Amino acid sequence: MSLRVSVFVAMSLDGFIARVDGSIDWLEAFQAGLPAGEDGGFQAFFDAVDVLVLGRHTFEQVLSFPTWPYGDKPVVVLSRWPLVIPEELRARVSHSSAAPADLCRRLAKGGLKHAYVDGGLTIQAFLGAGLVDELTLTLVPVLLGRGKPLFGPLADDVRLRSLSTRDIAGGLVQVRYEVLHPASVSATARKLEEVLRFLNEQRLRATYGAVAEVLGVPARTMGRRLGAHRHEASWVVSAGSGRPTGYADHELHPDLRSSPEPIRDGDELARRVCSHRRGR
Repeated sequence: MSLRVSVFVAMSLDGFIARVDGSIDWLEAFQAGLPAGEDGGFQAFFDAVDVLVLGRHTFEQVLSFPTWPYGDKPVVVLSRWPLVIPEELRARVSHSSAAPADLCRRLAKGGLKHAYVDGGLTIQAFLGAGLVDELTLTLVPVLLGRGKPLFGPLADDVRLRSLSTRDIAGGLVQVRYEVLHPASVSATARKLEEVLRFLNEQRLRATYGAVAEVLGVPARTMGRRLGAHRHEASWVVSAGSGRPTGYADHELHPDLRSSPEPIRDGDELARRVCSHRRGR
């Protein structure tokens, strides 16, 4: 049984879900002006899901709310680093550093059927892995100019089919899309997912060039391909600096600094991945 994955999120007209500092005052101002009882269909959507998957930053922001908004519904927080969960939430909230596809398989095996994914980078990771089935976007009529974007780099186009559009009081417009999945995930995408899983599990680094050799793609395309796997891609590093490109120090896994020298040869990386696969 597969897990259905949905996104339900508000964004500014120029595609941001929060300001640079994470604040959503612009969204709260619009919500305050809605008629009593108007929630844009969120409660009905929330009642239909049986697990939430949040990014770390989203979880930390939710902890700042006056009350926990998710009741007794199970919540999984995706983060590469250790996570402090308040004692009163430990029966409902768990931590995972698994890749999105692995997490979905685990949740499905546990009998869960419908996941609500929230948080910009987490949504991007699930979209990039081809796991999102439905997107509900509430467009807020404001331009922020800069902030935290909802969407990021993708290895391939993601095609959508419009399911509905409706106006909400206050000038908000809500659109709902079905994500059109290709008949099968490309062999290159499957191979990349396997390589990233190996590097994460073994706490090993590999250079962009080595990973490109394994995939059989030009090295110049690696940035675009890895952009859809940000949670796992920090183990793919520059040959010169030994660091991943585009990550701040606080975003790097602590083990990255003490890991062995990066694997620089594509053939060696392929052999290690193959050996790891046979040994599982």
